[in-house]
Amino acid sequence: MEIDIRIFENHDYDRCEELVNEAWHFDKIINDKNLSTTALRFYTKGGLCAGNINLVAVNHGKVAGFLFGLNTLAKSKPRGKIRFAFDALISFNFKKMDKIERDVFTKALTDHNKNRTAIEPGTESEICLFVVSQDLRGKNIGTKLWEKFRDSCITSGVKRIRVEANKLGASNFYEKLGFTLVNNFNSPLHEIAIPGGQACMYEYICDKT
Repeated sequence: MEIDIRIFENHDYDRCEELVNEAWHFDKIINDKNLSTTALRFYTKGGLCAGNINLVAVNHGKVAGFLFGLNTLAKSKPRGKIRFAFDALISFNFKKMDKIERDVFTKALTDHNKNRTAIEPGTESEICLFVVSQDLRGKNIGTKLWEKFRDSCITSGVKRIRVEANKLGASNFYEKLGFTLVNNFNSPLHEIAIPGGQACMYEYICDKT
């Protein structure tokens, strides 16, 4: 299988959002359509705006997966955070949507961020968002995306890379890549997406010596 790993371009966005929904089923776990659409965009664009090494894997002209990552020592900086925050504020407060379901979601998001920040201050390089098409998993696409990002971090002098995961989700994949579990934390947001799962942080040590 021919896979081209390249830098994310704006025209890739819709496909990336489609892959996020394929992975986490925002259209099924959230009943209100406007809230579902807003939450999906918030999650996808949030990962994109948090990263400065944003990569896509292309197979036969179609995005098959992507990795939005933050390399804290790279010369380029994340872009669009202020605009993203403003758009999210407007969308959650002024779009017509079910108020009860919206409040449940925003509280889950707030509690998630609070609990995560307590164990992860956000000072390390990080995989912000990482998805591979379900139809193409097991074909080393994820590994190729990861290696491209990892190598960028190592070249820059990054010592460690963090990633948020769920023990019922991608934990096994990250462990195969060499990540180790750092800590667990309570996340109502994960509970919505993966009932019964456990939110956790993993770490990859770049310098193994």
